[in-house]
Amino acid sequence: MANAQTLITLDALHEAILAAIRQKFPQLATVVAYRQDRGSLPVPACLVELAELEATDELDPGTGRLALQARWEARLIIGFRQGALNPGLEIRKLAAALAAWVHMQR
Repeated sequence: MANAQTLITLDALHEAILAAIRQKFPQLATVVAYRQDRGSLPVPACLVELAELEATDELDPGTGRLALQARWEARLIIGFRQGALNPGLEIRKLAAALAAWVHMQR
């Protein structure tokens, strides 16, 4: 667990988040941050981005370091052809499962 003396880099934070998603959702063929390749995308996929960093006095550790609260976004993508499955329902089920797992994780 991180404390006021722990240095957390953005690289390490991204990798930890991606690894946790991959572990929890092994059915995802792609889990990446800031995907730049515009070619074919192995699906189902989870595309993660750090959307916002906000300074917060509530989390200030009192060490002179800047306390930040991060807001992340995840985009889920599935294939349109799901056989007998309804893609509209399947994407919502995947989104609900991810949201339930992410809820209150810090």
